[in-house]
Amino acid sequence: MALASDPYWHKLVHYQRRNLGPRRSSAASPGFLLAERGRRDPAAELEATLRAFFEPHVPGTEHPQCRFIARRAWLDGRLHLDPSRLPRPPCPEFDEWYRTIDADRVTLVFASAYLNNPASMYGHTLLRIDQPGGASADQLVSYAINHAATTDERNGIVFAARGIFGGYLGHFSLLPYYDKVNEYSDLENRDLWEYELALTREETARLLMHAWELRETGFRYYFFLQNCSYRLLELLELARPGLEWTDRFHFWAIPTDTVRRLLETEGVLRAVRYRPGAATELEYHIGQLAPGERSMALAVALGDQPVEDAARSLDAAAAARVLEVAYEYLHYLRLAGAAQEPTTASRLHALLVARSRLPVASGLDEPPTPDVRPDEGHAS
Repeated sequence: MALASDPYWHKLVHYQRRNLGPRRSSAASPGFLLAERGRRDPAAELEATLRAFFEPHVPGTEHPQCRFIARRAWLDGRLHLDPSRLPRPPCPEFDEWYRTIDADRVTLVFASAYLNNPASMYGHTLLRIDQPGGASADQLVSYAINHAATTDERNGIVFAARGIFGGYLGHFSLLPYYDKVNEYSDLENRDLWEYELALTREETARLLMHAWELRETGFRYYFFLQNCSYRLLELLELARPGLEWTDRFHFWAIPTDTVRRLLETEGVLRAVRYRPGAATELEYHIGQLAPGERSMALAVALGDQPVEDAARSLDAAAAARVLEVAYEYLHYLRLAGAAQEPTTASRLHALLVARSRLPVASGLDEPPTPDVRPDEGHAS
């Protein structure tokens, strides 16, 4: 069957050939493959898919056409399926999921390296699905597609060994983007680079349809190669057929290299935005304070000086700067586990109340965008 040898079909079922070994699907969850020989036989999987699509719809269950909606769309485009012979069943779960996401644009997000966790020492990538319109602040309520290994291992040696040799399963997940900003920017103090991609509505729809198919599918996770960034490139290859972004990665796929590989394609990048991490913002704001303001912000944050002293001894703009930096620093200590509760919570509240009583801008500037983006640095 000619369709079974189509490269796009191989991508839909994640067939890969590594080195000189046989071609097989990298999906490790049995529910993703319908044929008994589907892992190694694209033709058998295609035949099983078509048979499943002709099964009668049972109310209250998810029909295979809905479970594998990207396969259904591709086959329809290639075979021009007759709706009288193959009726399209209702897919209420997918339809509601797709409406909720309300996709308009796709942004690739790169989180800078986090050396406190060896698993994140090379950075991390995820995809943000942006809704129509909206300012940058509104993007926090967008959804993000993330791929990560599922593990609760506490032993570092075991974690490293299993992570390197595929001992964990990686899964795709869809979650609010603000959760990832909180994790990476606030908790881990990582800077974020947001690369808005020039995908069409049709390409974005293809990406989401396959993401729906992968929502319960596990893949063997290999830290150096088949990792978060590699899997996202696979997903983007399905959005824009004909591109081979993963073909250069044979031994390792470092996140910065996958971003660089993606952006080599002419016309794929629409815009870039820099989102500084909490530590970057704090350091830059501290640098804008006068020496006396800096000392007072530290004393107020640590509780060595009453919050009210800033408003009494400084002009309104200076007091606003001191209170804002004191709040940022105390919040930073709290997230790092270096501040004691419940006194920290009450002091943070007092800082916010005092700042709200000053109807002036602090004048603190935001950190500038670095001159060199991660993808513009030296090769790995």
